[in-house]
Amino acid sequence: DPLLSRLIRHAQDEGIIVVGAIPPDGQRDAFPTNIANVIAVDAIENNFATPDVVRAPGRDVLSLAPQSHYDFYNGSSLATAEITGVIALLRAKQSHLTAHEAQMLLIAETPAVPDACAALGAMLHHTQRCE
Repeated sequence: DPLLSRLIRHAQDEGIIVVGAIPPDGQRDAFPTNIANVIAVDAIENNFATPDVVRAPGRDVLSLAPQSHYDFYNGSSLATAEITGVIALLRAKQSHLTAHEAQMLLIAETPAVPDACAALGAMLHHTQRCE
């Protein structure tokens, strides 16, 4: 959709980091991951070896369900929510963090799951890990 693409580019121009889920086929050719500087996220359980994609748990993720219940869900959108939260935490410490910088911090340990504490330490130029 041209309007949604323009809205994402406008958000990026305002310094907002946009994160998007990779579709089930593992390709970045779908909205919004086909837009430059959108951080693409896939579930770590998927076996797509794409170096510029951030990966996080996406299988059997406990989440809220209708009628005040909890349930387990699967998919790259759940991984995307986790990465979005990690980026928000990083931005809380460095408000001018760019999408590229955030992505580089989070894929530093690929294929392992991104380590929020290691990313924070690297961003703040510390070598020790969080406990």
